[in-house]
Amino acid sequence: MVSVYRVEGSAPREEGARLILTPRGFHGTIGGGALEWRALAEAQKLMKSGRAMSVSRHALGPELGQCCGGRVELLTEVFDRSALAQIRELAAAEAAGAFKTAGRLEKDHVERSIEPQNSSSFPFSRLREKVPDRADEGVGSACDGSSREQDREASTLPTPAFSTEAERAPSSGLRPPSPACGRRGNQERASESRTLIESFGETQRPLYLYGAGHVGRALVLALAPLPFAIRWIDPRPDSFPAALPANVTPVEARDPLAELDAAPRDTFLLVMTHSHALDLAIVDKALRDDRFPYVGLIGSASKRARFLSRLRQAGVPDAGFAAFKCPIGVAGITSKEPAIIAAATVAELLERDEMLRTGRIPGFQARTPSRMAAKKGQGG
Repeated sequence: MVSVYRVEGSAPREEGARLILTPRGFHGTIGGGALEWRALAEAQKLMKSGRAMSVSRHALGPELGQCCGGRVELLTEVFDRSALAQIRELAAAEAAGAFKTAGRLEKDHVERSIEPQNSSSFPFSRLREKVPDRADEGVGSACDGSSREQDREASTLPTPAFSTEAERAPSSGLRPPSPACGRRGNQERASESRTLIESFGETQRPLYLYGAGHVGRALVLALAPLPFAIRWIDPRPDSFPAALPANVTPVEARDPLAELDAAPRDTFLLVMTHSHALDLAIVDKALRDDRFPYVGLIGSASKRARFLSRLRQAGVPDAGFAAFKCPIGVAGITSKEPAIIAAATVAELLERDEMLRTGRIPGFQARTPSRMAAKKGQGG
C-alpha cells in the first residue's frame, strides 16, 4: 500500500490518497504519471522482501518529467501473512461503517489501533480537517506496495499535526501537512510525536431521486461510482430496471411525499416524476423544510417560472427558494439527451456537495466533513 503521506505545494493527489498493489495488479491512484509509475516499479521489486515500511520523498520536477513543482512523501507498506489478522480486523470494522485509526510508525510497519468515532481518547490534541481518498481506502486482503528512494532526498518520518475539525470528520485522510507545507494551523515538531491518523470507509451524501424515467435511469448509472447513497422513488409498479448499482435502493412508494419525512438532514433531492402535479407537491414540501440544501427539478426556465409562481401563492417563504434549482445541471450544457443531462447534473451535485461540506452554501453550515481540498489543479 502506497499512501500520499505529505504534500508540499502542487501535487497530483491530496494527502491520504492510496494505491494498493498485489501480484495480480493494482487499484487506486496516487496521481498517475511518472511518480506513480516509479512507485509501482519499486513496489514490484519490494514485493518479495516480506513485511517492510518506508517513507520516500519525491520532487515533482524535471527528475520525474513533471511540472507540478511540489514535493510529496510516500508512505509505503508491504503486508505479508503476519499482518493478516490486523487486515481482517480493519476489513470487519469497515464493513460496519467509516472509522479512524491511530497508528504508530515502527521500523517495518505501522501499528494501528481502531478508534471509535468522536473518541476523546485519540492520542493527539491538535487536529486539522483533511481530505480522504474514497475507493482507495478499503482494506480487504493482504496487499503490498512500496517505493524505494532513487536519487531522491532521504527524509526522516514526519509528524502529524492536526486541527480540531478533523476529529469530527469520519472521512478525514492521512496526516495533515507539516510546517513545511506553509499552511495555517498549529504544528508540532517531528520529534514530539509519530502518530498517524487514518480514515477508512466512505461517507456518502444521501440523495433522494424521484422518478424512474429515462433521465432517472441515466442518473443512477452516472452516480454509481460516486459517494452518494441514492433512494430511488417511484410510485409506478415495475418501474425500476432489474439490475441496479450497489449505492441505489429502489422504493416503489404508494405515498412518495411520505418518503421525505424520514430523510436525513442535508439530503439532496432530484425531482423528475411522470407527473407535474406530483413534482409540485414534492418541491412544495421540501422547500418548507430546512433539511434539504439542494432541491433540483428537471425542466425548463418556463417550468421554473410556473412552479415559483404557484409555490409563492401556496405560501412557501422566499428563504426556501435558496435550495431550489431548475433547470438542473451545470450551466452551458443545453442537450436534452438523458445521458448528457445526467452528466451535467452529476457535476452540479458534486459541486453542491463540496460547497455544503465547506460551508459555502448560504444559510447552511458545514455540518459534514470535507472530502476535497480546494482545487488548485488536476494533476502534475
